[in-house]
Amino acid sequence: MKRLKYAIFLISLLGCFGTLRASTLFVYPTPPDTMEHLQQRCDYIVDHFWDRCKFDYAMLHPDEFHAAFGNWIEIMPYATADTVHTAIDKLTQRFEKKAAEFTAISEMARHWLHDDTATYRSDELYLQFAKAAGANKKIDKNLRASYAADAKRLESSMIGATVPAVPVEMSDGSKGTFDDIKGKAILLIFDDAKDFDIRMARARFNSSPAVRNLVDSGELTIVDIYPYAADDTWRAHAAELPQNWVSVAMPQAEEYFEMRRKPQMYYLNSAHTVLLKDMEIDGLLDVLNYANQVLTTKNSNK
Repeated sequence: MKRLKYAIFLISLLGCFGTLRASTLFVYPTPPDTMEHLQQRCDYIVDHFWDRCKFDYAMLHPDEFHAAFGNWIEIMPYATADTVHTAIDKLTQRFEKKAAEFTAISEMARHWLHDDTATYRSDELYLQFAKAAGANKKIDKNLRASYAADAKRLESSMIGATVPAVPVEMSDGSKGTFDDIKGKAILLIFDDAKDFDIRMARARFNSSPAVRNLVDSGELTIVDIYPYAADDTWRAHAAELPQNWVSVAMPQAEEYFEMRRKPQMYYLNSAHTVLLKDMEIDGLLDVLNYANQVLTTKNSNK
């Protein structure tokens, strides 16, 4: 709600004061008076935001450039998706042969859209910047590799993505891929035997009658993922998990999944498409409790 109020306030200023500036960089675009709807005005601003920016001058004032970029990002949630994606393409393509400018834009995108402190985190929008940076041979190769790695993780673990056939080792020593894991609904928990929050999350799932019923009935498969190579520590830990949970070691997990949270969890459908990520455990338990109520009601009506 605060973000919406801010956007409306900013847009109203843009509509009333054509001289509103991002510090001293450039005049922001003013939507035509004929545009009365919020989304129309947002589309116009997102599309024309950089029209009056002199980028050579902006590069000499990085703090103000950074702030202006943030203002652009703040408007995007209220514009249409096609307009936003087209505007991002237009900006990245404009500087694809200019390493300094392209690097600056990519770093700002990471800050505003992807970092833990991002004002508006968006995997979808950041992926567009990350893919462009990861493919740009003009920028530093180490930086390029970093963006390519971000893009790879997002393409396999953002909401709507399908998890690829990542190699895994099962607790019985057999080897396979993530494709071997089956379930109507699948909950992934990335494990660290020494982390208190992760241990508590596992305990809460295991002690929940609703979760246990969903697992016992085959409606939910819980997969405990050890994101390292199989070792004795993992094998001893896996032996302590509930027998109807799946435990796997996945040494390449960091290449395919974001694991910035503890506990880090993903909720997938049977086709391994990511439906939820970065959930708080209380909210997830509420969802699973509701799913169990639906299942119980369905079974009682048979």
